Amino acid sequence: MAAIQIVTIERIDKFGATWFEVQLEEHDGIHYHSLTILDNESWERVF
Repeated sequence: MAAIQIVTIERIDKFGATWFEVQLEEHDGIHYHSLTILDNESWERVF
């Protein structure tokens, strides 16, 4: 994930969350995932 610098937003859901698609190479092949980033109190800023 750290190697991804630019993502293309695939869709915006009914709650306004943006979703993007990623391909992750794992030991048993390539896996496709849809990811979103939530901006709420569950995140803590790290300096």
